[in-house]
Amino acid sequence: MVPPEIPERRSFKTKSMRREPITQTSSGLGECSRSLLPKYSPKGSLLSEEERKVAEKAKQRTLRILFDALEKKDSLLVVKPEDFVGIPKKKTFPLIPLNLVQDLIINLLSVTFRKSYCAIPETFELLQGSDEIVIYLSPHFWHQKEMLGQGSRPGTLILELSRVLGYKRYLGSPTDEREEQAQQGQQKFPLTASEICSVFEKWMCHSGSYFGYYSCCGEKSVDSVCDILTGPSHHLLSDKE
Repeated sequence: MVPPEIPERRSFKTKSMRREPITQTSSGLGECSRSLLPKYSPKGSLLSEEERKVAEKAKQRTLRILFDALEKKDSLLVVKPEDFVGIPKKKTFPLIPLNLVQDLIINLLSVTFRKSYCAIPETFELLQGSDEIVIYLSPHFWHQKEMLGQGSRPGTLILELSRVLGYKRYLGSPTDEREEQAQQGQQKFPLTASEICSVFEKWMCHSGSYFGYYSCCGEKSVDSVCDILTGPSHHLLSDKE
């Protein structure tokens, strides 16, 4: 199978981007069950050769997963989330736009890694005057699952890349009327980085075992997503029809 063509490179300013370290705090945990980010991004150290291989393997695996999601876009992704206005199940199954997956791929290609010694989750830094994105890997990263699933390395990279694109880790409650209006004006279907991560780790993850192919759907590629009738688009489309 010929892999999809890499989307044309675009600026990091896909959403509200800033050319400086971005941090986000929250008072609750999402479905990804990861700790909260620190107030300030740490400056990490270089990875060892073994760590570099592990991080690069996770990066390549995540790229293959994202490309496979593009291959299966008719089952798993949506082009216009606004087409699903008024569908109750939207709150249960967050919609993942096609262009979001393309942007995740573009930005992942520019990622390099450094190591943080603190017991904190992964955070990132955009280097001024460069397209390079530095993701800081905490000690927790090295103990996560290699394959896509809840609490996995691919899920963590998708979570952090979503934050690079400007998505908040959690959608906090607005504190005043002005903030509420600004929040509502972002998009009709506001997504959080945790929701994007959860869709890949939960809804797009294979439920079957692998025996040269996945028993749930017959997919032969190890690093892939499942497009059987459990994805959010299937449920929403069936309701819409």
